[in-house]
Amino acid sequence: PENNQAVQLLMDLEIENHTGRKVDWNINDFDLADTIRFTADHFLGALTTLNDTVENFDSLFPNVAAQKGTLQDYSSLITENNYIEKVEYLLTTGDTFKSSIQTILKAQKFIKKNFSKARDFKRFTEEVTAELKKAGRSDDGIHSAHVEFLRLYKLDMVKNFAQLQKQAQVVKDSYFTLIKNAASGMKHEYQL
Repeated sequence: PENNQAVQLLMDLEIENHTGRKVDWNINDFDLADTIRFTADHFLGALTTLNDTVENFDSLFPNVAAQKGTLQDYSSLITENNYIEKVEYLLTTGDTFKSSIQTILKAQKFIKKNFSKARDFKRFTEEVTAELKKAGRSDDGIHSAHVEFLRLYKLDMVKNFAQLQKQAQVVKDSYFTLIKNAASGMKHEYQL
């Protein structure tokens, strides 16, 4: 029946791997509703952990932090009076639930794997821009790549990581072209 969709959704998200809660076709409606609640709580906890471990998490990852509001809709206590409507709510909002969890999972992976690289790229583009300013020089390529980098960084660095890498590379290439010109008056070679 309809509840199979809810079970399938939880199985697609590999909920058991993330929460340790077993989900299969034999689950009763009450346990299904409680597993939805438990899953929401689990990922709300993951958000709290990210918030505690990443300085300025909310402003650096606004899209991820916003998932808190979404998941809170699923996290209320399950009772004999509301468990059926809890499952029905998931059935009508399944895409939102799924997307919310996937956003958090991607962010966790990104923070482990690429966040420090993104910060290094940011520092590098800022140092080069500051160095040019100090030397009284300007370079349109570097300027526009730096502006675009900051825009993407603030918007959604998880989704835009490949683009961040590309913009940092533009800055790097333009910078080394300037360095090679002996008359550039540049003092430092920044490493990326």
